Amino acid sequence: MVRSRLRTALRVGLTVGLAVLVIAGADAVRWHVFPKRFAEVVPGQLYRSGQLEAWPLRRMVSRYRIRTILALLNREPGNPGQDEEHRLANEKGIQIVNMAMPGDGLAAFDLLERAAAMMANTTTHPLLVHCEAGVNRTGAVYAVWRMKYCGWNVERTIQEAERYGGWSAELGEHLRRYYRTRIAGQNTNSMPTMN
Repeated sequence: MVRSRLRTALRVGLTVGLAVLVIAGADAVRWHVFPKRFAEVVPGQLYRSGQLEAWPLRRMVSRYRIRTILALLNREPGNPGQDEEHRLANEKGIQIVNMAMPGDGLAAFDLLERAAAMMANTTTHPLLVHCEAGVNRTGAVYAVWRMKYCGWNVERTIQEAERYGGWSAELGEHLRRYYRTRIAGQNTNSMPTMN
């Protein structure tokens, strides 16, 4: 009877252990197959994602004819993902711009506006904006672009961000502060619109 319980416990333990390995392995492999948080924001013009692995990056660049990549990361030579992205950009004649921002997206307003201005410049389109995960930095830049160039209010911007993965309460407050200090009270009717 003790042996039977021991065998049952061993089988359950092995099954659970195998399941954990399969799930962990699938999680580690999925971004090598599927593009990390890739989304078409404005068809034919603006896209967003996390840092893409080589195969998904090649597919997305080809499928959407990406002309410019705005990487919101510190450039780290020797980083395999970044090096592959730069190799592909050189190979395909894609302009790549690194604009380093803190991982939590709490960048200085001037830096966020510089990135948003690049997005508003249609000569850079089709444009892919990404950070490591495709959430905080990317979301902050898209939010500033929506508020400054599309005339969106902060609440509508936050609702869109939630569709793409949301962000922290601290980043939400940072963007509300941006809206209050840089957008509220300005005549947004004179701004170019891109809905």
